[in-house]
Amino acid sequence: MMTPLCPAQQRAFNGVRHGLSLVNVLALSGGEGSGKTTVVTALRDTTGGVVLTLKDVVESMRSRHPLSIEEAYYQLVLDALARHEHVYIDDVNEIASVVGGCGSYPRAGFLESALAALCTYAIEARRKLVLVRPRSSAVSNHGYSFGIGEFTPDDYRVLCRAHLGEAAERLDFDQVHRFAPKLNAHQLRAACVWLRGDAALDTARFVEYLRSQYLASNVNLSEVAPVRLEDLRGVDDVVRALEANIGLPFENDELTRELALKPKRGVLLAGPPGTGKTSVRRALAHRLQSKFFPLERTFISASPHLYLNTSNPLT
Repeated sequence: MMTPLCPAQQRAFNGVRHGLSLVNVLALSGGEGSGKTTVVTALRDTTGGVVLTLKDVVESMRSRHPLSIEEAYYQLVLDALARHEHVYIDDVNEIASVVGGCGSYPRAGFLESALAALCTYAIEARRKLVLVRPRSSAVSNHGYSFGIGEFTPDDYRVLCRAHLGEAAERLDFDQVHRFAPKLNAHQLRAACVWLRGDAALDTARFVEYLRSQYLASNVNLSEVAPVRLEDLRGVDDVVRALEANIGLPFENDELTRELALKPKRGVLLAGPPGTGKTSVRRALAHRLQSKFFPLERTFISASPHLYLNTSNPLT
């Protein structure tokens, strides 16, 4: 059974559906796990036609030369357009990464020519062609583009209800979203599947699962307390060092070029608990208009590929 569309997915669906009545070529974009395949599958079920996936591309390459990916791709889509009025192509960027990810690839840019030819064919043959995440000027020049926006608490609610059923009503999705505002549909589904049989499931248990899987996404800047560096007391030497090594090079382009300043690539704040390290980090994040990452010590110790730059540490 098809997972119901959440509001963000539904808006993208409605946009593409309306666009199909106006033009022949459209693009659908969205972050990893946002439900792009779910949207194009729902469109296919509504309009008819076919969805082409990476599996179809791989199958089309069985008897071809390794350097004929573009021709195989072109022929696959062309044959589909000849048979169906609506053709949806999933994961276009995955193909682009294969033929464009190597600097020595002998036919760089040729995929763009194939996509341009397909767009032209769709227009002339009055077919409908929808491409998912195409990094292609040919596609953007021929039609409209729609995207799946960031998920809100309402999106979380719809997606979790599809996997938890009535148990989802026990959860405060505003609180879940505040804790982890950047979850995608795959991560929400995994959480729901894991917790589905928990008779005592509530918001606290759901959040604890997210914490155990290190899914407490980035905190939005708007939610970080507005601490300013100049408001900090007792750490004047640290503030001066941050101003000179981080603030000045980042905020004064002309002076940075004149003096050949280079901002430090890493900062290590050291000190006993309660000395203001977190406040300094928050203040620096606000000063640079950047994001604040609240990482627990257990996350750092459990991540073998996470390294801290300790050159020129501030102590």
